[in-house]
Amino acid sequence: MIALQARIDRFRDAGATVFGVSADSAFSQGAFADEHGLEFALVSDMGGEAIDAYDLAIDIPELGLHGIANRAVYVIDDAGTVTYEWVADDPTTEPDYDELIDAVEAT
Repeated sequence: MIALQARIDRFRDAGATVFGVSADSAFSQGAFADEHGLEFALVSDMGGEAIDAYDLAIDIPELGLHGIANRAVYVIDDAGTVTYEWVADDPTTEPDYDELIDAVEAT
């Protein structure tokens, strides 16, 4: 989320609306957004509906984690079509942000 905020002007210039989605509570998200000065909305998916819809639930058994959300980025056009998708091989990696912005600009 912090990396997206660092590039928020480029997303805006491309005409994009940025949303961050996580399984954290709205309260936790609000505190995170305030702490890091996020200028885009965070959406809570505590019930896991989006995680399930996008098939992003993963297990990391060696850490005792099951059904957690993997890191992913989607670009969705005005018609609701996914035009770009990046899903992490593991949740510690981040997308190529220049590639992401190129995908946004192409939409």
